Amino acid sequence: MAPAQLIAGLSSPVFDSQQNFRVLMDAMARPGTIASLPHCVPLDGMHPASFGVLLTLLDAKSSLYLAESFRHETIMRNIAFHCQCNTQYHSLPAQAEFALLDGHQPFNGLLFNGGTNENPHHSTTLLIEVEQLEDTLAANDGQTTVSSQDAGQEIKRGAEHPVTLLLSGPGIATETRVRVTGLHPSALDYLTNRQHVFPAGLDMVFITRNKVMALPRTAQVKEA
Repeated sequence: MAPAQLIAGLSSPVFDSQQNFRVLMDAMARPGTIASLPHCVPLDGMHPASFGVLLTLLDAKSSLYLAESFRHETIMRNIAFHCQCNTQYHSLPAQAEFALLDGHQPFNGLLFNGGTNENPHHSTTLLIEVEQLEDTLAANDGQTTVSSQDAGQEIKRGAEHPVTLLLSGPGIATETRVRVTGLHPSALDYLTNRQHVFPAGLDMVFITRNKVMALPRTAQVKEA
């Protein structure tokens, strides 16, 4: 059997990762805002934006948990080569600084490290692949609905119906709405009934083929 293929990473690792990082930080500061990731890297088995995010956030000091659906030889070898991080594919999720998850799969937020009152930043950041993100009618300004479906993207599995999230909290003027396709009902249950007590909690980044949207622990989420 031929060894798993190594692919090229970011064209300009320093410059490209800086651009990606700015987009991710802006997304965290403005929950519910859907943004295009400027530097995506196609890798079989995951969204191009997902690998772009991993290349941006991970380094030799990072630890990563991969959901089972991402534990393919090609994915694991490329992450190990490009990111050189501690890849905890089969270890306890709570040991990881980052986790790449499949939004279609059942979700249990208590498996991950939510940090503590003294050290809330010692928590797992969840990177969750979904199929589609859409801006919907803003609750406060009457804007026209704008679709953010990736060009040429097909809903591959799509067993879950789209769910509309009503968001409020820091970084949101009043309220905003986002429609998500490919999110397991258990993840919605966690978002609307967070078991971690603030300031502990889980920060999340939802990822489609080439777009990202963040829901930090400060975001208040209801199903619209």
